[in-house]
Amino acid sequence: DVSGSTDHLTSSASTNASQAAQLKLTWSPLSSLQVWSEGRHQFANTGDAFLPSYFGAGAQYEIHQGVSLEARHLRMAPSGDTPYSVTRLGVRSNIGFGTQVWGSYQLAGGANGSRNAAIVGLNNNLRLNAAWTVTTMFERRVGLNNTSIGDPVRAMPFVQNEEDYWSLGLGIELLPEAKPYRLSARGEYRDGNFQSTQLFTMAGDISINRSFAILSRQEFHRIEQFQADQSLLRRRLHSLWGAAFRPISSDALNVLTKFSWLDESNPRIGALTQTGDEQRLIAAAEVIWAPAVKTELAGRYAVRHSVAQRPTDGGVTQRLESWADYLGMRVQQNINQWVSLRAEGRLLLEHTSDTQRWDATPTLAVVPISALEVSTGYRFGNLMDPDFSVHGGFGWFFTVSARVTETVFPSAAEFWRSRFDK
Repeated sequence: DVSGSTDHLTSSASTNASQAAQLKLTWSPLSSLQVWSEGRHQFANTGDAFLPSYFGAGAQYEIHQGVSLEARHLRMAPSGDTPYSVTRLGVRSNIGFGTQVWGSYQLAGGANGSRNAAIVGLNNNLRLNAAWTVTTMFERRVGLNNTSIGDPVRAMPFVQNEEDYWSLGLGIELLPEAKPYRLSARGEYRDGNFQSTQLFTMAGDISINRSFAILSRQEFHRIEQFQADQSLLRRRLHSLWGAAFRPISSDALNVLTKFSWLDESNPRIGALTQTGDEQRLIAAAEVIWAPAVKTELAGRYAVRHSVAQRPTDGGVTQRLESWADYLGMRVQQNINQWVSLRAEGRLLLEHTSDTQRWDATPTLAVVPISALEVSTGYRFGNLMDPDFSVHGGFGWFFTVSARVTETVFPSAAEFWRSRFDK
């Protein structure tokens, strides 16, 4: 395996970037044994933080059916710094009934407890019958107490802060065959030194008939971040409901109407504020029309009402309010089975401040093989918004993605399920 990577890390104080290439060679001399060698070379970097070059080897041996031992040793060679090593030893076991247990121990530079870490985990996927599935997860990480927060040994080969934590998750799915309804729910609790998280999501849909369906997504997310002697609390409560229409006699027209309610405290990206409380109410309608085999047209219209309560330096709470209209259009023309042309445009009209923001994106897509799509284009404009803009910013972009063809959607819910919360 050969790959290249570019990392770009931006903070309020600095910008760091690096470019590197990785190589991994794997050999399986026996059905129960797999060994590999790997390496990374950094070509260039700017800023203070960087991903060091390294080389190393690893092995995985299945000592019994469902039980395997794993070992990995890397020798780090940071530019201008003292080299050091990272060793991971672990065991992974499938104990039956969909349950997997794993554990690993990480040694950074030797048997020094202040720079080592241990991880243990338990994962269970139990299918009760043809309709019900229950998934559980537990993970615990301890160690690295005296290592610098910026030390890349915390999460090699990625530069990021790693903490002591424990997490517990539970998921339930109701997916009956040949039934017009689906339901899934997931909860997770994570308690760490730097951040604690509570998450609950629920999703479901029901097909009234093959042409009409009701879809729903519910989410509660609470994050508490600890920095020095202060803590920051973020909370997000989101409810999304939709009605999907797809005529049974034709797949040329698809319609989705959505109603979304959002309540956030200290949102990461808010429409009006990033401190305080914000509520947003959105009603939207989306239409996808295929007038010909090679042509697809799509349009979306939405109206949003936003209200925020933002604290000021003087201790007074400021109330903000906004009404906005959104209009989006997309056109796709397939030249042949290998090449497609696309164009997207978005316009946001904010009435309270009487401002306009927009973006436009011409795109060229190439399908070298049936399962792969490569696309490139340029995004113009100034539309940045938590609900209506595209993640990634402006300028040139290049994407490589899997492409699924010959898909049959037996109902309106099947067609809109993956597009519902976008």
